[in-house]
Amino acid sequence: MATYYFKPVRRFYDEFDIATSARAAAFGGKRINLCLDLNVAARFNQAGSDQAKLKDLGLLELAAVLANPGIILNPGLAFREMEERLVEKDWRAFNEYLTTFAPEYDDTPDATWDPTGSPMKSFWDLPETAQAVHLPYYISQLLLISWRKTDGTPLRRLEGYLSDMRRYLGQFQPLEARIAQFVFYDRERAHNGDWKAFCGEIRTNFSKPAGSPRTLLKAALNQMLDTYLLRAAQSMHYREKLEADFWIATQDAGLANFAATFCYDEEHLSPSGQFSVFERLVPFPEMETEQYWIEAENLFDAYSTKENWQISDEELESLAKETEVRLLKEMGRTET
Repeated sequence: MATYYFKPVRRFYDEFDIATSARAAAFGGKRINLCLDLNVAARFNQAGSDQAKLKDLGLLELAAVLANPGIILNPGLAFREMEERLVEKDWRAFNEYLTTFAPEYDDTPDATWDPTGSPMKSFWDLPETAQAVHLPYYISQLLLISWRKTDGTPLRRLEGYLSDMRRYLGQFQPLEARIAQFVFYDRERAHNGDWKAFCGEIRTNFSKPAGSPRTLLKAALNQMLDTYLLRAAQSMHYREKLEADFWIATQDAGLANFAATFCYDEEHLSPSGQFSVFERLVPFPEMETEQYWIEAENLFDAYSTKENWQISDEELESLAKETEVRLLKEMGRTET
């Protein structure tokens, strides 16, 4: 089982190999942060101490990565996503794994997570400060789930989603727009098998099952958390303000594939010094030749130039809860 290591916020010329990046950071007195996705964190208990299973599940490779100097391991978000009944034994297996297979790794109290914290079953289990930050992106995922359930051509569904995003949120969100571009794409029209598979993996990652009230809210949360990982700051600060790149370890090919379709432009920085504009990368020529992709880019250009407006946190919270209720009601009508 392949594990993908990638830097979600990167320049075009950045290093793409985590071991090389870690050694370079350590040489300069810096560290890199490695965040585990849920699908990696869940493997420790599955593998136990069985060497064959560890290899098959990609965990021996992870041990080799952790043997490099200058890595901070951040598993907390993954364990907060985990089902409550699994947390304690998976956390124990994770720590046993570190002791046995990565003794070179020097753990630190502020790089880990306390399993006594409450797992997240829905967006509202996030701390209030995090809710305020992520509300617009959570609403975008609710809207995406809503438009996934509609009929119409791929382009019409994409345009409807962009229109709702602007109407409800007062802004164009380029990251979410490009996710939707893959979600609504009709892969049956793709002639290139590799391109079809590439798009399918992205669609699967951002179209998580939402067929029941519990899975719907969990899907919206998990999809939002994926966008949170992709927005991770290029420069993070560890303890004594040592700058560190942020990397993700995931077994979701779709998340890694999507990250391969953009990079950040160093010339476009926000007032806080973070990247504010990303550039599209084209791993497949179909992204520049197929009519759907051409017309989608035209839509993005049109929406990105419209004036944004500010919506209060209170209005966003109300909108999120109203959208949840609407989707759950629609689900009830479908079931009956």
